[in-house]
Amino acid sequence: MEFNFFTFIFLFAILTSVLALLWLNFRQDKAIKNSFNEVPEGFQETITLSDHQKAGHYTQAKLLANHFEIIFSTIVLLIWTLGGAMNWLDIFWHERISDPILLGTVFILSIM
Repeated sequence: MEFNFFTFIFLFAILTSVLALLWLNFRQDKAIKNSFNEVPEGFQETITLSDHQKAGHYTQAKLLANHFEIIFSTIVLLIWTLGGAMNWLDIFWHERISDPILLGTVFILSIM
């Protein structure tokens, strides 16, 4: 694998994106923990504390799943791109298909 300037830009963009998403998730989790034991003022007449806490637990569970999804999808992206999976797939189809339009179509469908 060859590292050039665009590879570093790509890695920087991925790192920045992942860090921003994780930071936002941690911020959301902190906000939930800070207001967990009290229903916000504008909703105290319509939502009970138990319902508010139930929603907080649900949101925290979704955030945990989102942490996993962010990290997993980043790993998959890196395997497809820098890991060479797209290149391997391209070589695989080039050996089997000679028509360029069909080759491109099959390659794109394989990635999906």
